[in-house]
Amino acid sequence: MRGIVVVTGLDQLPPSERWPRLVAPLAAELADSGLGLLPDLDSLTRDACGGATEVAVDLANLDFGRDLIRRIVEAAGITPVAGAMPERWQEYGCSDYFASPLSRNGYWDEAGQYWYICPSDRVYEKADLRLVVVGGPGVDGIDWGYRAGHTGVWAYYPMGREFVWLAPDVDALLEGWLSGAITL
Repeated sequence: MRGIVVVTGLDQLPPSERWPRLVAPLAAELADSGLGLLPDLDSLTRDACGGATEVAVDLANLDFGRDLIRRIVEAAGITPVAGAMPERWQEYGCSDYFASPLSRNGYWDEAGQYWYICPSDRVYEKADLRLVVVGGPGVDGIDWGYRAGHTGVWAYYPMGREFVWLAPDVDALLEGWLSGAITL
């Protein structure tokens, strides 16, 4: 499954080190592996990269590409910060998610063996839908997320390519889902 993830924390590196320690190795590994690309690479030149605090990664396969990213981020000396709100996703109105403990811990359903709400290191953007996916019910490919230019949390039903508003924020979504007040 394709998606865009955001690596935050580039400000943990001196500006002159962001290109050689993270951006260049990440771009090269993604190109060599075929797992993805940096969509903003043209604007992340060696000189311009010094001002960057995050980098978007368009992954062809989220399941395999995250390990590659994690390895390169660790080698660069960046410590991931759980719950860090990417600037790239400001227009999605998802700050409530990143302010919630759910962004750090998610909500794992032990019986169902499923993340209803994902921790922030598993969140991704479906750019073609303008949706930041934070979880889902685990059926029919339905995603729960935030839409660009809209408020609240939405369900995306891929079979009908339809969006349905669910709750004003992620905490209300989870509470409603667990209580049965929010259903499919």
